[in-house]
Amino acid sequence: FAVLGARAYYVITSWNDYNYDSFYDVIAIWEGGLAIYGAIIAGAITILCVCKYKKINYKKMLDELKPDIAFILCENAQKPIVVEECAKNHNVSIINDVSGYEWDAAMLGAVVSASLPYILTHSSGPAGEGCGVSLQQVLVSLAAKMWELRQAGVADIIIDPGFGFGKSVEENYRMLASLQDFSMFDAPLIVGVSRKSMITKLLGIKPEEALAATMALNTVALEKGASILRVHDVREAVQAVAIVEALKGNF
Repeated sequence: FAVLGARAYYVITSWNDYNYDSFYDVIAIWEGGLAIYGAIIAGAITILCVCKYKKINYKKMLDELKPDIAFILCENAQKPIVVEECAKNHNVSIINDVSGYEWDAAMLGAVVSASLPYILTHSSGPAGEGCGVSLQQVLVSLAAKMWELRQAGVADIIIDPGFGFGKSVEENYRMLASLQDFSMFDAPLIVGVSRKSMITKLLGIKPEEALAATMALNTVALEKGASILRVHDVREAVQAVAIVEALKGNF
């Protein structure tokens, strides 16, 4: 049910971006396209239904599942309360804040208190919405935030340019073309372009058709300084890394 919920949420939220020409396109889970929030919603509904049918105390059930739920939420943290809970009560090793602590004023304090490695993402707005941003603006914004984080005592920072977050297709490609400029931060650089709209909109394809293009962009990113890739297709990404390393003489 969680998988079905993940697919349903993905289809609903991406309906305007992709052409679902048939019922097959809607249900084709095996071809990719899942959203974790849909899985959480469907999973919660399933738990409540099972608890009611089996006459199980749902509070006790949720308490048993709390570590797993917290881990999932902290993988894509946007709320300070989630970061605080994960850092205090669960074995979480990293904070992935896609908001760059822009969406909640309390997030910076939560990150500092957590004392965990932090992925600093540049975001001009929600994913897929181009707000008009230049490479210089991205670099200046990240530099200011990195200085603020260092001053606050956050030592382990990973830079994420935020492909797709508040950037148009053209802006994303301009940023990728100049990815080597992010070396100015002297920090690990993570790139996530896997099956994103910067590919599908440019080529007029669906996410499940974007594997080859994704690998092309991943290879470019690696050659321009990316040290971490955020991917859906692990095997293919590992192969791309191996080839790039071989070109550098690392066998």
